[in-house]
Amino acid sequence: MPLILLIIILLAVFHMERNYKMWKYYVLIGLSFLFTFLIVGYVLIGLTKVSDIGSPGEVLTLGFLDFFHGSYVSGSDSNWIVTLTGEANEVVATDQGENFNPVGLGAPLWVILMSVFGSAAFTLLFLVKQVGRLVNRLPEAPFRQEIQQIVMHQIYLLFAPIGAVFLYQMLILADAASHDVTVGIFALSSGLGLNLILAASANRVVGLVGDGKDEPPRFIP
Repeated sequence: MPLILLIIILLAVFHMERNYKMWKYYVLIGLSFLFTFLIVGYVLIGLTKVSDIGSPGEVLTLGFLDFFHGSYVSGSDSNWIVTLTGEANEVVATDQGENFNPVGLGAPLWVILMSVFGSAAFTLLFLVKQVGRLVNRLPEAPFRQEIQQIVMHQIYLLFAPIGAVFLYQMLILADAASHDVTVGIFALSSGLGLNLILAASANRVVGLVGDGKDEPPRFIP
């Protein structure tokens, strides 16, 4: 996956002759389709592997991520949780097994999966739409903007798990995390809307610092 993303970025950055414009465009779309499916596939595999190799009361650690069985909502069913704030020692010390209720920054794995599904669906719809574009008739500057949009949507997809964690924590604060159906709908919707939010944020930053042209940066109130 990192290699595919690196190739996508390098293809987008390097200039090619006009005769290879369409070749570059459709190779980027093909690699983007592959990258999107791989992200969904690896999240599914990861969720399955955690369930297979771990058991309630155990803590699985991957870098700065901890996986354990528990629930952020007291009285709710326990699920496999991933946390970014490192609560492994607390889980082992309390020896509460699946009765453990963490308070750190994290979310159930199925919530992250729903968010990735939503973001991947948006990305696939965007890529399908791009297939029909007649970009060979575009001048160089608009063509590079089309390429930039394809690459940016792959980067947006990487933020879906992080977005799911923060969304779930906001639902906890709003006392709305006890209903799985509500959480699932919000997680899927957050994935669908994440690309739009990040795109709007990127445009906002470009507007604040300037677009790289000769005119001075514009500061938008």
